[in-house]
Amino acid sequence: MRNGRVCVATLVTLLVIGVFASSQEQPPSVEVGILTRDGIGARALAIGGAFVALVDDSTACYYNPATLASLLGTHIGGMYESKFAPSTGTSFQHLAATYRLPQTPLGGGLLLVRRNDTGIPHEGTTFSASETLVLASAGYGLAGHLPVAWVDRLDVGASLKLYAHRGLADIRARGVGVDLALSGEATLQAWTVCFGYRSSDLAGATIRWSNTRNEIAEAVPWGHHLGFGASFPEWGLRVVGEFSLYPSEAELNAARVGIEISLFGFALRAGLADGTPTFGAGMEILPGLSIDAALVVHGALGTSIVASSEFAF
Repeated sequence: MRNGRVCVATLVTLLVIGVFASSQEQPPSVEVGILTRDGIGARALAIGGAFVALVDDSTACYYNPATLASLLGTHIGGMYESKFAPSTGTSFQHLAATYRLPQTPLGGGLLLVRRNDTGIPHEGTTFSASETLVLASAGYGLAGHLPVAWVDRLDVGASLKLYAHRGLADIRARGVGVDLALSGEATLQAWTVCFGYRSSDLAGATIRWSNTRNEIAEAVPWGHHLGFGASFPEWGLRVVGEFSLYPSEAELNAARVGIEISLFGFALRAGLADGTPTFGAGMEILPGLSIDAALVVHGALGTSIVASSEFAF
């Protein structure tokens, strides 16, 4: 019981520190940190990216590191996404691995996300640019320390994030961010309900550019992501909703909803990502090995095509 109280007290203390820090002066905020907002993984993107409450695969480091405490065994997964196809040369990839220590409520994971942009015009020619995000995450389960019997799971977690950007010529940028997260689940008769919260880039992360004429510091805004979901196992039905709030960048606020229906190892998914329709499907082709695909329809901008796979053992 005492260990659980210590973990909860530590999490609350860090959040209070973050609230105070966010009220201090921040570098000018611009459109940076897109890797933390666009989402990864075909499963998540097919249900509108509303995954902070539902995440149960290797993308946990990204969406909610607290769930690493309940993600059994080892999970290895990856994704390739062609963004706004066929109008741009933008692509996203990720590679992730998670592991939960046997007989303990502790899990960890590593995740690499990369965005590549090609064919960017500049002074009569073109160049390429890339953004890389590396996350090292851990989650710890508190259910055994709680006096509330109807709560099946309550986990806390955190991620350390390293940003690395490369632009024209030898222009580069580096930055560090921290995420804190909470995840829980309870059974109510035939339904299983879940919730999740992630505080992304606690108090704001700063990206500093080098090899430029003037030192440039850009801010990845502090975000709050709160989601709720419900599952009805007998029907293979899941519904989920999520809201993202950025106090310093109101234009980034977004609402997401999604639904998933699974039968005989095959799943159909659909959602809305702040009004953008999303669709997808997935199946388990071998025990522990699944493949998923998703389409995100951006209207006149094009369609994002996503394929991902995961192996759990």
